[in-house]
Amino acid sequence: MVGIIAFACAVWLGRAWEHGDDAYITWTYAVHLARGDGFVFSPGAPPSLGTTTPLWCLIFAAIAKAGIAPPSQHPSSLESSGPPPRC
Repeated sequence: MVGIIAFACAVWLGRAWEHGDDAYITWTYAVHLARGDGFVFSPGAPPSLGTTTPLWCLIFAAIAKAGIAPPSQHPSSLESSGPPPRC
C-alpha cells in the first residue's frame, strides 16, 4: 500500500505544474501545516480550506515534514517558457 501511495505521489509531482496554481496553493498549505502554522495559506491568518485537494495537502504535509522540499518554481513563471517537458 505504501508503494502505491509513493508511486501516486511521484506521478502527481511529475505532472503537478500542468495543473496551474492549484499545485502551488496545495504545496503552500502543506508546507505551512508541516511547519505547525495550521491549515492556512498565510501564517497568522485564520484556518481556511483554500485548497481543492485537502487529502493531497495532508499527504504533502507529511512529505514536507520529512524534509522533502516542494517544487521551487511558481507556475506563473512557467507560462512564458512553455509547458513542462513530458517524460
